[in-house]
Amino acid sequence: MTTLFEPPDLHYRDLLVRCPTETGLICLSDLWIADRSPTGKIPSCWIQLKSTQKLFKRLIQATDEVLCGQKITEIPGVFETDGLNEECYAAIEIAVIYARFLSAECFEWALAHLALLN
Repeated sequence: MTTLFEPPDLHYRDLLVRCPTETGLICLSDLWIADRSPTGKIPSCWIQLKSTQKLFKRLIQATDEVLCGQKITEIPGVFETDGLNEECYAAIEIAVIYARFLSAECFEWALAHLALLN
């Protein structure tokens, strides 16, 4: 019998940061909202950055997937988007990297709360 990942209730600045049981991915959109960061730091802008694309390409190369020169917007099980609600979800390690992009305070919170989930 497989055990589903049971995420704890994660709150940053008194707001819930979702981590759906079925995926175990962290909602980056919730992190952005809780951090009160500017619009230019929303997850969909972050994934367009050259440094983020470089990271994603390295992750894909590690899984032997083929790149066709386009920007990477999803990596199943690592970085996923919910097109319906325009929300982004990421593996814990990616969520910690995104938190660093948002602010030092968010990064410290992520290290203290998210990194321990691994």
